[in-house]
Amino acid sequence: MLDGRTPLHVFERGTVTGVRYRDEILEPYVRLFRGAVGPEFILMGDRALLVDEFLKSEDIRRMDWPARSPDLNPIQHVWDALRRAIATRNPPPRTIQEMKTTLLNEWDQLPQEMINCLTSSMKSRCKAWLKKDSRSSNPSMKKARNTIEMKSYIIAKYESDIEIAELVRMCEKSPYTISSISQIEP
Repeated sequence: MLDGRTPLHVFERGTVTGVRYRDEILEPYVRLFRGAVGPEFILMGDRALLVDEFLKSEDIRRMDWPARSPDLNPIQHVWDALRRAIATRNPPPRTIQEMKTTLLNEWDQLPQEMINCLTSSMKSRCKAWLKKDSRSSNPSMKKARNTIEMKSYIIAKYESDIEIAELVRMCEKSPYTISSISQIEP
């Protein structure tokens, strides 16, 4: 099934609006991935009203995900591997088109085994995070803890057949915003 990831999507110039996000990510990728996974599909992503409306219309469950929590965002390790691969290019990309081509090529060269290893670690990552941060009185930490408990319950309940997808973004300061969906398996 999709070999565990979609093609890398590069937003060409301009702002990524809710409409653009829906048209370029949700409809072509999320809808396809949801169809392949089935009714247990859960999306962790954007909170824009348009996104929520789309997910509701497609009967896709949505879950908040703790921001700035690298332990719970294994895709950050994938982005780091992509950045390191690009940094070793000699000569480095010099134009926007060269950067786009390099990103797409390096994305295709990332080992699927690395992605599988990271995504298969989600259950243990959730458990470790709950153990470490469960005592926090910070309201956002409590909300994140509830989210992780819910996700852990879903993973435990559907361990044999659930797959969870995560929309991610990268390179916010570049002329591109890069997104992909990475398959998350318990």
